[in-house]
Amino acid sequence: KKNNPLWREDGSVDYERFDKSVEKAIKFNPDGYVMVNIGLYAPQWWIDANPDELAKNSDGRTAFGTPALKQASFSSKKFREEAGEVVRLLISHMKEQSYYNRVFGIKLSSGRTGEWMNYGSAVYDDVSPAAISAFRSWAEEKYSTVSVLNARWKTNYSDFGEVEIPAIATEGNGIMLDPATQRRNIDYYLFMSDTVAESFLHYAKIVKTETNNEKIVGGYFGYSWFSASYGGVGTEHLALETVLASPYTDYVASPMSYSIRTLGYSSQFMAAQDTVQAYGKLYLLEQD
Repeated sequence: KKNNPLWREDGSVDYERFDKSVEKAIKFNPDGYVMVNIGLYAPQWWIDANPDELAKNSDGRTAFGTPALKQASFSSKKFREEAGEVVRLLISHMKEQSYYNRVFGIKLSSGRTGEWMNYGSAVYDDVSPAAISAFRSWAEEKYSTVSVLNARWKTNYSDFGEVEIPAIATEGNGIMLDPATQRRNIDYYLFMSDTVAESFLHYAKIVKTETNNEKIVGGYFGYSWFSASYGGVGTEHLALETVLASPYTDYVASPMSYSIRTLGYSSQFMAAQDTVQAYGKLYLLEQD
């Protein structure tokens, strides 16, 4: 909540409100088990204090959703570390509660609609200072030298500190991109996907470690069939293999496809179900 956040400005956590939410769910079925959803969103006080860590689209949009709110960039290491500590505190607290043995899993939610998608509307990029800095580091790790990067991107940067995010708001949104002429755009999409996966696994590792691997962990991920073009990869789930190969992930989830929901018809998965299962992971299909 904007004016009553679970994560308070002094670093403390409102455990009472958290406990009430879990206990309310269990109350409906005393013999049942619950999966606790942890939403990884910046409270207003954090947003106000960290303007350079907030997501920003190239079309100038800085607030997202309904109502429109600002949020931390997936590239923000500051938010990742601080929010990760809150997750650690929550799990540690849960382990001391009587309801803990009724919790069978943890679902991690972040990004657009809680589905680990980059923020945006018509454009789903991120040109915030945090994202620019992270993209430069990503490019340097991939190419090692500026001369190699310039050859692949058809650019003339003097050093990695000059690297800019491509204008995907106006280019690179076709069904297929040409690696010979649009390598920079392709790399940016890969960077965004790597960043989302890295963020997701950061929190998943914390949960797995703090629960001694006793709870299943996952979240919405792997929307391989959700995007019909590169313009749709604002879903940022291209690094699905990284998530599936991780020992910190037990399942991925998605709603059933939004394109086929007519009564009497079959629908389809939004992720590559057989691939998920081939990695020994569970696939949770949400029929919402």
